[in-house]
Amino acid sequence: MLTTLQTMDALSGIKTTFMGVLVTHWDNLKLSTDFENIDLPRALYDFGGSAFPSKIPFDNRLETLEPGADVKGAKAYEALAEEVLQYA
Repeated sequence: MLTTLQTMDALSGIKTTFMGVLVTHWDNLKLSTDFENIDLPRALYDFGGSAFPSKIPFDNRLETLEPGADVKGAKAYEALAEEVLQYA
């Protein structure tokens, strides 16, 4: 995605910006925390971007939930919506 933004900037001559990167399928395993703390900042450095503080946990119940469900994944998406609204 970031490479596509960079390519579009070069082709259009217009500098675009993005709100941030969203980490999904999050869990508390070392692999995930290493990705968030080491790999992701390194990848975003050249683009001047950042990741949203909200992370969407792995939750296979999200596809079958009713509105207002009280599960981790739904709460994480609600927190993300609040973060996005701050940009408006």
